[in-house]
Amino acid sequence: MSSPPKGVIYDQGYRPYEGRFGGRRAALWTMIWADFQRALGIKKSGWYKFGLAFLLALIVIPAIFLAFTAYLLNNLQQVGQLELRLFLSAYYDWTNTWLLLLSAMIASDLLCNDRRYRVLPLYLARPIESYDYLLAKSAAIFGFLFVVSLVPALGILATKVFLSENAIQFLGTHGRDVGATLLSSLIYPVFYGSFAMAASSLTVSRNYAFWGAVGSVILSGLIAASLLATHNDYLSLINFSQIVAGAKNALYGVSANEWVRIFSARIETTLPSLDPWVYAGAYIAFVTACASVIYSVYRREGL
Repeated sequence: MSSPPKGVIYDQGYRPYEGRFGGRRAALWTMIWADFQRALGIKKSGWYKFGLAFLLALIVIPAIFLAFTAYLLNNLQQVGQLELRLFLSAYYDWTNTWLLLLSAMIASDLLCNDRRYRVLPLYLARPIESYDYLLAKSAAIFGFLFVVSLVPALGILATKVFLSENAIQFLGTHGRDVGATLLSSLIYPVFYGSFAMAASSLTVSRNYAFWGAVGSVILSGLIAASLLATHNDYLSLINFSQIVAGAKNALYGVSANEWVRIFSARIETTLPSLDPWVYAGAYIAFVTACASVIYSVYRREGL
């Protein structure tokens, strides 16, 4: 009769961790960087990378077109007098839809999977506060969208600076345009990012979250368009996109669709232009409502 196989027991003893303890701040920055990499498509599927590249191309192409237009038409009298603000404002108008789609894609991927596979307790096992999870997700989403929206706009700005005779004097003269560009690249990510996060917090399905966010914005636009016959400009705020576009126009000091004068001075503006404080109030109310939805959902789940 053969004897059972024998194993070897090693008495290693307790070995304490000798690495560096980063604490809460290090854990928070680690989560932000990890989510930023996920948004960038690192270690993601081919379909995600393709969708990301496609949307990034749709955001960059309008900036290239506007920069090229500014370069070609700079010496024409009827175009050379156009202010930089019209080119920059046009960029955000043309990329508005693509920023919405990008926000919905990233937010649904970062939030829905964590709740679907119930990994929130793993995050809370780290030395972090309960609200650090949402803080890291928000910072990664807003930060990524901020970079994506700002860099092409800076390309347009750099083109106009290159065409100027004195770059320092040009930047000093257009200081408001530079500030409006920085703020516009922030308000769009916060607006669409918070809305996409709110939609993603209501479901564990990425598809439902994505199309729910996109469909809601499209539906709001259709409802607002159907109410234009009432001639009540305040009803245009039903259109979510009009809220952030109006806030952006207020920053640049332009009226709705004023950038069409780049191509023709005879086209008149048809969209309503409310007081800038109205758009500011609607913007703050919208973002606050989205934050309330996110907080209530995750609070209910014990975060």
